[in-house]
Amino acid sequence: MMENSALTSLECHLLDKLQSVSIESALDLKGEIKIAFSGGVDSKVLLHAMVRLRELGLLSSVSAVHVNHGLMPQADDWAAQCQNDCERYGVKLSVTRLSLSEQERASNIEAAARAGRYEFFKRRLAAGEFLLMAHHRDDQAETLLFRLLRGCGLSGARAIPEKRPLGKGYLFRPLLTLSREEIVDYARQQGLTWIDDPSNESEAFSRNFLRHKVLPIIGSKWPAYAKTLSRFSEIVTEQYQLLEDLAQVDFEQVGNRENQLNINSLAKLSIARKKNLLHYWGNMFGDSPPSVSEIDELLSQIKAAESGSIMVDFAGCFARSFNGELMLTNKTEPDSEFDKAQWDNLQEPVILSNGVKVSATLILPGVLSDNLINNRLRPPRPDEKVWLDCRRGGEKCLPAYRNKSTQLKKIYQELGVPPWRRKWLPVVYYNNDIAAVPGVFVCRNFLSDDNDESPSLILSID
Repeated sequence: MMENSALTSLECHLLDKLQSVSIESALDLKGEIKIAFSGGVDSKVLLHAMVRLRELGLLSSVSAVHVNHGLMPQADDWAAQCQNDCERYGVKLSVTRLSLSEQERASNIEAAARAGRYEFFKRRLAAGEFLLMAHHRDDQAETLLFRLLRGCGLSGARAIPEKRPLGKGYLFRPLLTLSREEIVDYARQQGLTWIDDPSNESEAFSRNFLRHKVLPIIGSKWPAYAKTLSRFSEIVTEQYQLLEDLAQVDFEQVGNRENQLNINSLAKLSIARKKNLLHYWGNMFGDSPPSVSEIDELLSQIKAAESGSIMVDFAGCFARSFNGELMLTNKTEPDSEFDKAQWDNLQEPVILSNGVKVSATLILPGVLSDNLINNRLRPPRPDEKVWLDCRRGGEKCLPAYRNKSTQLKKIYQELGVPPWRRKWLPVVYYNNDIAAVPGVFVCRNFLSDDNDESPSLILSID
């Protein structure tokens, strides 16, 4: 148990931040608050101060999460030490051990460890929960300088956010405006001991080189550099918001409901607005933010290529063109061949051998929206079995929008189905007749009547 004395300045700062985010974002100070606890001085101070607030009745419950990266010989001992600290404080601790592949260790071990760490944090957060991390103002300055030296754009120069979504919950950094010196002073005043990771001294890591070699020299000339750089990042964040607002305006003019960009409309924008929109587009709908070189390469191919010939690595995906539209697709598509599957229970999705999941949603009569009218499939009759099969070539059918039957290949062309999707889209059969292609069309003979008493089926694929 800790002595219930008056709050220190750091604890007052922490309480003010918690109360502010409680008002703004509904953080429940009477519920459980999680802390990312590495055992280093920063997270040890955060945990200690949070427990102090709990002991004084200002918080109800504090828990912690620890990631054992398994990268150092002492990793298991550190996890045990964190467990001992939490037991002494009366704090529940959840621990996970990362298993990094040899490829991850050989490529960028810092990035792989960070990705694994945040993935664990995501899984630990329920809807609306907060995870507190102990980043401070000096981390902000280091991060900014590190990103600038790597050639980041305006997005990368933004401040480390004090609060951001993480999985179903939120990440919150209540110490972000305090200096490393203030945090270490608190630790010493409270008589705390903490884990010193020797890898933090290795100048082979870029951040450590900045921390130990570059920043002390800068600090000797400009002692307030961390505060100045932090303020710069805050200004960049404000300016970046203006660019995002502009990109949203442009996206409303250039984009469509499928999050595609019209190439002709994109071409009418200035080069600066093109780049700004592409960055926004990739950041919003891709798997990772696009790099400057990816944006430049995409613009180069748009300028030189004919319709349908663009395919560029972009934002962790492929940026492709089809029918005058630019779209983001996965880098890998499902196999075009898969085992024929019988679908006995349409109330349950079926997963094909190529990994594609097909689902059927029951829609009550009279409630179909206009955009679903031609995709309403009647339920199978008792004498009809439902099958899912791959396209084998030469198939013909009569979709609801046509008056004559034609080949499946031509139907895909008429409906604007991209070539890379045509290869693996499953075909739905009722007995031996094509009834539909999920998410594309329903054949005329299998279209449900919206006035019927029976419901319709809307098929979809993931």
